[in-house]
Amino acid sequence: MVAAAAVLASPGAALAQGTPEQTTPSSSTSTTSSTTTTPPTSPPTTPPTTPPTTAPETTTTAPGETTTTAPPEESTTTTAPPGPGSPPPSISNAEIEKLRSGVDGLTTDELALLERYLDTQSKVSEAQKELVRLSDQLQSLNNDLIKAVNQVREANDRFLDTKRRLEEAQAQLESHQQRLRNAAVEAYIGGGKGLSSAAVLLKAVNVDDLTKSKVYANSVADDERELIERYTQLKDQVEQLKAEADTERAAATRARDDVSDRQDAVRKQTELQKLAAQQQQQVLADQVQVMLQIELKRGDYLARIAAQSRTSDSVEGILRNAEAGQPPPLTTIGIFTNPVPGARLTSTYGPRVSPLYGASSNHPGIDLAIAQGTPIAAPADGVVLMSEYYGGYGNCTIIDHGNSIGTLYGHQVATLVKPGDIVTKGQIIGLVGTTGYSTGPHLHWEVRIQGQTIDPIPTLGAPP
Repeated sequence: MVAAAAVLASPGAALAQGTPEQTTPSSSTSTTSSTTTTPPTSPPTTPPTTPPTTAPETTTTAPGETTTTAPPEESTTTTAPPGPGSPPPSISNAEIEKLRSGVDGLTTDELALLERYLDTQSKVSEAQKELVRLSDQLQSLNNDLIKAVNQVREANDRFLDTKRRLEEAQAQLESHQQRLRNAAVEAYIGGGKGLSSAAVLLKAVNVDDLTKSKVYANSVADDERELIERYTQLKDQVEQLKAEADTERAAATRARDDVSDRQDAVRKQTELQKLAAQQQQQVLADQVQVMLQIELKRGDYLARIAAQSRTSDSVEGILRNAEAGQPPPLTTIGIFTNPVPGARLTSTYGPRVSPLYGASSNHPGIDLAIAQGTPIAAPADGVVLMSEYYGGYGNCTIIDHGNSIGTLYGHQVATLVKPGDIVTKGQIIGLVGTTGYSTGPHLHWEVRIQGQTIDPIPTLGAPP
């Protein structure tokens, strides 16, 4: 390493700018994946949905008569709680695309499991919305049914009132008809009641009789006129009430038919709600199964994170030994070029939560997603310390750049350098891949000072 230190003296001098405060790595970034406590395992629950109470179905069998039948069977949905384990956090489609592009910590199978969980989560949400929508519709139909039942009752009441008034008018009409018939008979037989005034006066014998007969005849004439006028009025009233009764009877029939239609709608809506509740139970059951699988894999994931942390500690040891005696850099700002220009930043440096397990860990570098086989260029001059398959890093290369600065390149499909090689800035050192713990082709890139990780972004002259 003496020769290596001599070769790197020039690059180190070139980096010696700025202030020492900019170069000190955070002591909290000394490990790759310092696993923290897994969040409490509280299963998600979907609030139970209970359909509104269905109104009794009242059907008019004939004007003035109603029968009450049992309401359609109600459907009460109770959401079963999911199984054990903490659910994965909510994650957007854009974030899923980033995961597909490449991220440390998840395998391809685990990403597929995450997508299955998110799919069931979406279906549960949609099923719940559909159940609420159907419940609202059922409530509206029940309200309409209640209104229709009230309309039937009101129509029946109006019909019965009209029928009663018609019967009274008909009775009065019949009474006046009888009186008219009696008057006509008397007039025909003996010139009694119902005769004209002249006929009465001719029967008078003396003045007293004449006076009395004249008064009587006038009163009889007046009574006849009133009787005939009242008869005519009652006859017209009866005809009008008959028309009203026909109208009210038709309205009651329409209202009865409307109730029947709305009862059918309530029954159909109740069946739809039952079906939606069954579908919700099925997607909940599917989600529970996925969560059980996630829980079964959680222990393996945590063990893998612990192993990655130990691997990161060993990388720190490799760099500390190689850089022993090297001075710390005065600055790290903008000292490197992008090892994979055009790549997309899919995961930043620092603490992060697993999108599948919810467990916290520390991401010791950044992930730069780009097509598999893309060349990886050395961001500065240096010496290769290691180039081999190395745990979760997959095919991994470590370079010492002098001044206690080291870089690491993980998940390569192939490495193109070997330990001891002296590389220059821009030299191709490997090809982007997805070896190790990775869900897609990308470069995992770390920057370390005295073996401890720092955020690589500020070290780039042009951020990705």
